[in-house]
Amino acid sequence: MEAGEIPANYLTHLNVAFGYITSDFRITNMDGLSTNVYESVGDIKARNPNLKLLIALGGWKFSDPGPWQSVFPAMVSTAANRAVFIKNALKFLENYGYDGLDFDWEYPGADDRGGTEKDGENYAVLLKELRAAIKASGRDYLVTFTAPTSYWYLRHFDLENMVPHVDWVNLMSYDLHGVWDGNNTIGKQVLAHSNLTEIDLSLDLFWRVGVEPSKIVLGLGFYGRSFRLKDPRCWKPGCAFSGPGDAGPCFGTAGILSFREITDVLRRTGATAYWDKKAAVKYMPYGKNSWISFDDVQTIQTKIDYANKLGLSGLMIWAIDLDNGQLDALRATSDPSVIGNDDTPFDLVDIKNIFPTEYLPPNGYTPRYGLVNFGGSLGSANMDPGNGGFGFFLISGDSHVASPLTKRDNEPDPFKFLDCHGTKVALQSGISKARVACFSDDVEGCFRVMEQGIEGTLVELPDHVSDHFSNFR
Repeated sequence: MEAGEIPANYLTHLNVAFGYITSDFRITNMDGLSTNVYESVGDIKARNPNLKLLIALGGWKFSDPGPWQSVFPAMVSTAANRAVFIKNALKFLENYGYDGLDFDWEYPGADDRGGTEKDGENYAVLLKELRAAIKASGRDYLVTFTAPTSYWYLRHFDLENMVPHVDWVNLMSYDLHGVWDGNNTIGKQVLAHSNLTEIDLSLDLFWRVGVEPSKIVLGLGFYGRSFRLKDPRCWKPGCAFSGPGDAGPCFGTAGILSFREITDVLRRTGATAYWDKKAAVKYMPYGKNSWISFDDVQTIQTKIDYANKLGLSGLMIWAIDLDNGQLDALRATSDPSVIGNDDTPFDLVDIKNIFPTEYLPPNGYTPRYGLVNFGGSLGSANMDPGNGGFGFFLISGDSHVASPLTKRDNEPDPFKFLDCHGTKVALQSGISKARVACFSDDVEGCFRVMEQGIEGTLVELPDHVSDHFSNFR
């Protein structure tokens, strides 16, 4: 999901995950990610000025054995180190226009994650000093941290002294189970990675130390954890597994499927998942003896009802780019008419700002906006983009659906999406991804622009593509 595809109007807050911290305690880009991403994501606030952006620091891989693992323990270990980090962090927020920090340290004090005995105590002091520095700066930055549901890791968090200095706690109420259970006392039995009964028990750990429900944000996973069944005839929770479930075409990783991949399995097979109402989760066998648990519209609503009943502060999602093309999971959590400025009008972009001068129409000519195949024309009988490239982008309607223009097998949408290539000069960096966005709950109706063309609004063109498109009307 590119920055321009982020559905800003469905969100109140966006955690940009992840930022890393260097050994001299400066915020930097995570491995394999350009620093430009942190800046470009900030531009989406133009589409929802009320959106709050936070940089999420750490993540699971940050505490894996390697060059980053010792950074968190070292950073919080002394007053001098904490002061350096706080100064650098506040400067980062100012430079990039972010609204706060989210700490995702996985996990302080844990021997298997590079933790030290004093981590929990020092972590709490960091948050206290950070809050004081924010107050002294005259700003109103947000501060949050993520917390596990597992007592094994949560026991090192000094919750009583941490929570008073943060706006809320993001509870990672997913990944409760996975193939890693085979290496602990739970053993090799298939269990759902989200389970409302277990979530309720884990929250009791917070209530015991006086944390108010309004300080907790409930986590939802837009993905599922999978297993390979040892005996395909035994497919209910508690049955034995022999390893991770089959990988999907998107994640490409055994043991996990995105919500998009899960809905594709349901669509292709016509299967119906089993609904465990007490656990508020669904599960089903799939592929070659594989088994997956996941949330959908029904289970998400059950969790929302639970959160409302307890008075929790809201919902946190990992992660929006794992949703399907219709954003069904996100729609189950959000109402854009309430959250964002979904009714903000769009204006056409002047084509002189997009196309080279030599490709512009004569003065006085009024362009018509429509979908045009290269080698065809607006009035031609064959307007199927699957039979050629096209060089114009339109949006219509009232909600967010965005897709990369890439071919997909067995795709139900009316469009067959393609990579786009230049028509005049070869692209300088090979194939460049293009995007089309349809803003309507009636996806099929919205995509009927392929039949006749429709007046609309030009959508962001990716780098290098706009310089080479000359077929337009």
